[in-house]
Amino acid sequence: MIGTSTSLPMHSGERQGGSMVESSPVPPECRLCRREKPRKAFDLPVLDGPYESEIEWTVRSFYRCSNCGYLFVYPLETEQYARHYAALDATYHEDHDQETSRYFLIRKALEPVPMSRVLDWGCGRGTFLSAFPNNIEKYGVELSSAAALQAERRNVHIVSPEDIDGGKFDEYFDAVTAIDVVEHVSDLVSFRNTVARALHPGGTLVLLTGNLDSSVARILGRYWYYIHYGEHISCLTERAAQVWLEPDFETVTIQRVTHHKSSYIALLRTVLIFPVAWMFEKLGLARKLRVSAKLFLDSDHMLVIARRKGC
Repeated sequence: MIGTSTSLPMHSGERQGGSMVESSPVPPECRLCRREKPRKAFDLPVLDGPYESEIEWTVRSFYRCSNCGYLFVYPLETEQYARHYAALDATYHEDHDQETSRYFLIRKALEPVPMSRVLDWGCGRGTFLSAFPNNIEKYGVELSSAAALQAERRNVHIVSPEDIDGGKFDEYFDAVTAIDVVEHVSDLVSFRNTVARALHPGGTLVLLTGNLDSSVARILGRYWYYIHYGEHISCLTERAAQVWLEPDFETVTIQRVTHHKSSYIALLRTVLIFPVAWMFEKLGLARKLRVSAKLFLDSDHMLVIARRKGC
């Protein structure tokens, strides 16, 4: 389920690791709270997503705002990310649809909301939207043409971010959902503005994303698996989520939730592989062997429900 902001900053580049990493001054202030200049938190190798086909790996820099806690990758290879999302085939979305418990969480959050039209940003194959009754008009934003085609076969109207920004859908939807999308977006402020524009006053926004305030994320730090995904470039604390949404939304509630069902096999694999990967990293062999030290544990997401101001 992917949908990214199209208004990403462009920068000049210099080579680092196996790919071109753009070089640009760090933003003078946090894009969300506008109070502190972000400081570099750490560097991490990236082995998948837009960088999966590289012979060597790329090292990305993560920056953090000390005021709201917003953690993000900077700078970005925006064209490489755009090509990656556009080229994703149906297999990618089929794999994401294997875990449906998150869809249940979103549908339950929307139960009190009277709906005639809903927009799912990053709708994938339309699996989530297909569960809604036929009397609800279903719309989706999806950058992968293969996935968008399958969604259309499920009676999902595919629209582009440009359609929404252009005013075609101003105050049109009763609800907008973004399931596992925020972490893929660089310009969160533009994304918020676009979503708010599409919702009618009093309309509901429901988000599911990783939670930097979760015990798992706090304990694991740079070894938290979530920030090792090449596609994940923005991570929020609960305060950052509140600050980000505040200009356009009210009654923001945040619930700590589990994204994946527990798997003892996955946990065992993590426990066995992590010490080896960590040792290779400390010995300077990780880059050559293309392994990174990361740990996977549950209960590290947040469900965010907010109402657009103005009703």
